[in-house]
Amino acid sequence: KSAMVVDIKKLLKRWQEFLHTNHLLFDTLVKADQLKLSANGIQYKDCFFKNIIFADGYNGLSKHYFDFLPYKNAKGEVLHIKPDGYDLKEMIKSATNIIPENEHLYWVGSNYEWDSKDERPSKAGYDRIVKKLNSFTKFEYDVVDHTAGIRACSLDRRPYIGRHPDLENFWIMNGMGTKGVSLAPFFSVQLLDNIESGTPLMEEVDVKRVVL
Repeated sequence: KSAMVVDIKKLLKRWQEFLHTNHLLFDTLVKADQLKLSANGIQYKDCFFKNIIFADGYNGLSKHYFDFLPYKNAKGEVLHIKPDGYDLKEMIKSATNIIPENEHLYWVGSNYEWDSKDERPSKAGYDRIVKKLNSFTKFEYDVVDHTAGIRACSLDRRPYIGRHPDLENFWIMNGMGTKGVSLAPFFSVQLLDNIESGTPLMEEVDVKRVVL
């Protein structure tokens, strides 16, 4: 009761539009050899940054600098279905989850496949979700779409946050796992407070737990 669903795609789209409008964001693919390190910060093309934060998921640029952090990544797959003659207003959590996306479309999933390197939807993932869905529902439905993604997960199920042990201006906020949407806003504030004011990070998420 009283639960809400955030439309993440719409939220990110609107947020990106806001940042672009205010000249706070530019989209580019950064390569490791394009970052020039100095005593005062990082040079990237014609831009200079005092600090760089890697929040780049399971296969991003951070792997070149934070290669000592162990991950146990989890692939997840989702079906988007359109039921036939069935109208659902609530979220259902059972063998799999059913969440209304709009008036006629529903999100069904997700599952876990550990340490997969393949981000593409699979027949095995499709079959697992369908089997679970059919185990507790009786309505007919059409599968409109089948999507997949890989979550960056730490071994101890705590995010990796903090400064690189040797590169003073390099920071990381990664390994959020399946709770990234809810964890990222909280820990991004904590990380910025740590960078700007030296406010200690939670010991449970500080990368020092891995380095020390």
